[in-house]
Amino acid sequence: MKMHRLTAFFMTIIALFASALSLRSATEPDEIFASANRDFEAGKFAEASAAYLELANAGHISSELYFNLGTAQYRLGLRYLNGEGVPKNTEEAHRLLQAAA
Repeated sequence: MKMHRLTAFFMTIIALFASALSLRSATEPDEIFASANRDFEAGKFAEASAAYLELANAGHISSELYFNLGTAQYRLGLRYLNGEGVPKNTEEAHRLLQAAA
């Protein structure tokens, strides 16, 4: 169980790091949002969540932004809950599903 949590933690860190690198190359919020939407459509919910959260934390306000952030966190939470593409981790699933609510 601890190994799954550790693996999930490192996968999340890697996704956030990769997302942060891609955010540096995109200078405009609209470009970042478009990139996050492409990640979302490709099923890369961790990357999309990180980019949406970065925009929200930077003070960008948009109903579409918050909707997409919640939906990406929800879908990623379901993946952790069911172990689809990521190691099954109910604690991480619960955290993400709570954040999406």
